[in-house]
Amino acid sequence: MVKGIEIFCKNINEYLCVQGGETLSEIFSRIADRVGIKPICAKVNNKTEDLGYPVFAPKQVEYLDCTSPSGERVYVRSLCMIMSKAVRDLFPTLRLRIEHSVSGGYYTQLINAEGMAETPKPGDLDAIKARMEKIVAADVPFKRHERLTSDVVKMFESTKVFSKVELEARNEVKWEIYTKKLQIEARVLGDLALNHIIPVATRYQSVLLDNVYKIKNLFPKEEGEVIAKRDLEQIKKMEEHMLIIKDKVNEMVESRKVANRIESEREKAIAYHDTVLPLFDVIRYHIDKLELMVDDEIWPLPKYRELLFIR
Repeated sequence: MVKGIEIFCKNINEYLCVQGGETLSEIFSRIADRVGIKPICAKVNNKTEDLGYPVFAPKQVEYLDCTSPSGERVYVRSLCMIMSKAVRDLFPTLRLRIEHSVSGGYYTQLINAEGMAETPKPGDLDAIKARMEKIVAADVPFKRHERLTSDVVKMFESTKVFSKVELEARNEVKWEIYTKKLQIEARVLGDLALNHIIPVATRYQSVLLDNVYKIKNLFPKEEGEVIAKRDLEQIKKMEEHMLIIKDKVNEMVESRKVANRIESEREKAIAYHDTVLPLFDVIRYHIDKLELMVDDEIWPLPKYRELLFIR
């Protein structure tokens, strides 16, 4: 017997007991009248999943319809698949190629057996639309199949959608974009840390040091040490945070240099993910600690609590 699992459904704000392996669709069928939407997908632990997703462990689930950003993306991609199916049904020798987004839609082409684009004939677009409506009316299910990469490449080539070179090129572009984004973020973070945060923290540290010096000169030794104790502790904590920030920024720079020498875009992206990205959170953590210590008047950026009340 399969042991029951508890999931939390955000739509009804309740825990539900489900059987291991139940799909999101099966679970929804039990609470459909209480949710009040027709879901197109769901967020499972804040990750978008299709309704065929099986649940094997406690999760937080939120069902989404096509009015949500994630649901709208699923809806658009579903339409693309339906359109591709309609083209295959109507024009067996042609294939649909969806290139890129344009204002209010996507730029698409009909590709013939030679890999060349063909101009639709009068009535073709109306025929495709009508066929799509029939597929939707028939409620044809989407079925996901997993295949070896080599088999998928052959399928794309045989249908004249993309060649192996084109597939690899598109993938390489994605790796490069990912790397460039992390590269820019790393440079900005390093600049903020060393040229904005550290100088301000050092200036405030000097203010505290001056205050400690004056207290010890003004009061008797034992009394002065008691009064200045908190300032001294804060000075030490600030120094610890600043040293870690400097050390991690230097480590981040060196990690970038090593990653940048890698020729393969995929391996470079992995290197950035494994060696550069983890340092972001470490540096950010210690900057956040300094934010709580440094005077508001000299802190160069809006503080978190200030952002909460900006209108």
